[in-house]
Amino acid sequence: MNEQVLDELYKKWGYGQLAIEIKAEEGGRLVSDPDERFMIDWTISTVNRRRFIAYLQRASYEKREMTTQELVKLLHCSRRALLIMIQEIEPLGMLEISTNDKGMKTYKASDKLMKYHMNYTKWLFRAVVNTGIRNTATAILELENLPATPTPNV
Repeated sequence: MNEQVLDELYKKWGYGQLAIEIKAEEGGRLVSDPDERFMIDWTISTVNRRRFIAYLQRASYEKREMTTQELVKLLHCSRRALLIMIQEIEPLGMLEISTNDKGMKTYKASDKLMKYHMNYTKWLFRAVVNTGIRNTATAILELENLPATPTPNV
């Protein structure tokens, strides 16, 4: 019985999660800042752009910078492709560019880009709450943590 209920809850949670993913991938969030709107559209236009931004944001969270070589390896792209992405968003103030002790350029998300990420994070949180998948996740956890009921001997 618990297994069937658990499967249904996972299905409900998965459906809600999918709705949120689709809305995020479509850029379905309304923003008034033209630079932020540009970044939403630019980021979702290709998988590499999305991953590039995510790696820069993670580097900022971790308080570190990434080299061109690291980014090329993570993105599985050419150095030229990476440099084009950098040139496309640098004028908007989305990058913090510096030079490490080996003289190599390093990159991480600027405060402006991290502000946009925080706006996305708040939107995502509200979307999770509004779809009810947070409550579904809680129900799943509670069911999974119930002690196993012994099978009666027949």
